[in-house]
Formats: sequence, C-alpha cells, structure tokens
Amino acid sequence: MNTHDKSALILIAFTAVVATLLLSGLTLAPLARLLGIREALSSTGEIRNLSTELTRSGQEVLGDPELIAVAARDTRWKSANSAVKSCGVRHPP
Repeated sequence: MNTHDKSALILIAFTAVVATLLLSGLTLAPLARLLGIREALSSTGEIRNLSTELTRSGQEVLGDPELIAVAARDTRWKSANSAVKSCGVRHPP
C-alpha cells in the first residue's frame, strides 16, 4: 500500500481505537450500576459457600455405589463403542 498520508491514517486509526476503548471502559461501571447489575460472586463468603456445596455434592455422588456403577458402565460402553468404531466394524444401533 503506497499512500502519501500513511502516517496520518495510522494516527487517526490509533486515536479512534484508544478513544473507543477509553469511552467504553470509563462508562461500563456506571452503566452497570444504573442497570442494577451486581458483580457475580463478589464476596469471599459466596465463593466459600459454592466451594463447600460442590465438595459436598461430589462426596455424595462418590459415596453412592449405584451412581458409581452407572458411571463405570457408561465409561466401559463408551470405550467399547469407540474401539468398535476405530476397527471400522458397523453394528446395529
């Protein structure tokens, strides 16, 4: 590209990008407050409660022998199914 005003075009593009970023960056927080949007998981207590709930749920699932059997059966089925597909053997659905 051969333009005699190349440096002016670069300056205009750079200025437009910086102005757009500054404008949106500086107005985002006031706009969120105006719309009533609050920060998700803003407090440490919410994060701690979520972590505790996830841990409890995981322990509950891992302690249920029926769920473990279902997960193992599904894993074996997926492994066997992918092995059959990789061999090119077609089987009825």
